[in-house]
Amino acid sequence: MTVAGVESHAAFRIPGQRACTCGSREHPAHVSSDVGADSGCFDPLRRHVPKRGRVVWIRFLHGHRRDQVKRIILTASGGPFLHRPAEDFATVRIEEALKHPTWKMGNKITIDSATLMNKGLEVIEARWLFDLSPERISVIIHPQSIVHSMVEYVDGSVLAQLGIPDMAIPISYILAYPERLPLTHLPSLDLVAAQQLTFFPPDFGKFPCLRLAYEVLSRGDTYPAVLNATNEVAVEGFLTGQVQFTEIPDLNNRVLDAHSARPVRNLNELIAADEWARAQARTFLSRRVTRTAVSA
Repeated sequence: MTVAGVESHAAFRIPGQRACTCGSREHPAHVSSDVGADSGCFDPLRRHVPKRGRVVWIRFLHGHRRDQVKRIILTASGGPFLHRPAEDFATVRIEEALKHPTWKMGNKITIDSATLMNKGLEVIEARWLFDLSPERISVIIHPQSIVHSMVEYVDGSVLAQLGIPDMAIPISYILAYPERLPLTHLPSLDLVAAQQLTFFPPDFGKFPCLRLAYEVLSRGDTYPAVLNATNEVAVEGFLTGQVQFTEIPDLNNRVLDAHSARPVRNLNELIAADEWARAQARTFLSRRVTRTAVSA
C-alpha cells in the first residue's frame, strides 16, 4: 500500500510511478494524479482509491455492476460564495475565500471549493476511474454537506451515502477497506437536528471552473492535465496576492486556449504536459504582475 500525501504534481514523479511499477494499491491524498489518467497506460492508476469517500463508496457499491448504473451524482457544498453575487467576486479577499462553511481543509482545496474547481476535478477523476462518460456524472449543490454522493440505477432507484462533513471518515475507510474503524471521537449524524437537506443545480456561469472541467473532458488528450496544473498555479497566485479571485478561471482558460493537445501514452508525456502548463501559467502571471506594477 502506498499513501501519497504529497503535493499533487509531485505524486506523478515519485509515489505514482512507484505504485505503477510495483503493483501497489495507491491512496492519493488528492485528486490531481488521477485527472490525467485517460489512456490504457494508466490502468494501474485506475486501481487507486482516492481520498474522497463519495467516489470510493461508488466504486465498491455492494457488488453492483457498472451496466446497472445510470449515473453518479457528486454533491458540492457551493463553498463560501454560494449566495454571493458574481459581480462582487472581483473584491473577494483571501481570508474570505478560506472560510469554508462546512469542511475544514487545506488552503488549496478550500480555494478550489470556492471556485467549484474541486468538483470539476472530481468529475474528471470519476470519469476515468469508473469508465463513465461525462454525461453520466452529475454535480448538484448541497449546502449542508451531509449527502456526499448518490448512485442512480437503471431501474430508477437511487442510493445515497450520508455522513457528517469530516474527512476522517473517508480517509479511515480507504485505509481500512473492507473493514471499518471505530471513530468514537466523532459525533453521530443527527438528521433531526439538520432539519432539511436542500439540493439545486450549479451555476456554470457564476462558477466557470466547473464548466472548464467538463470541457476538457470533451477535448480529451492532455487537456485535463493542463487544466489541473494551471489551476494549481492560479490558486497559488491568488493566495500570494498576485491575482484576483476572478482571474483564477481566466488564467485557466488562457492556458487551455494556448495548448496544443497531445495524446497521453505514458506517464512521461503526462508529466511533460503538466510542466508545460505550469510554465505557461507562470509566464502569464509574470506578465500580469509586470503590467500591474507599470500601471501603478
